[in-house]
Amino acid sequence: MYQKGQSQAARCQRCGRPIRFIKNSNGAFVPVEPASGYYVPDEIRGTSIFVDMSGMVRKGRGNVDGMEGHLLHRCSRKGRKEEK
Repeated sequence: MYQKGQSQAARCQRCGRPIRFIKNSNGAFVPVEPASGYYVPDEIRGTSIFVDMSGMVRKGRGNVDGMEGHLLHRCSRKGRKEEK
């Protein structure tokens, strides 16, 4: 479960972008985008995959009246770190 201060900002080893981790109900850490937003769960029309503050991964759409959550981190090849 999410607790204030539990998640420290980190960098993705694959793409180098900043990420955070939220602990899910199984005790595993889920990588998410650092900025939170508000989402309405919507399995049919939802276009975003987000993680709510209890660590549950859901499909939904952004809405100012929704529940707080973070977008699930997805690596992109554009942002991948250059190998030295």
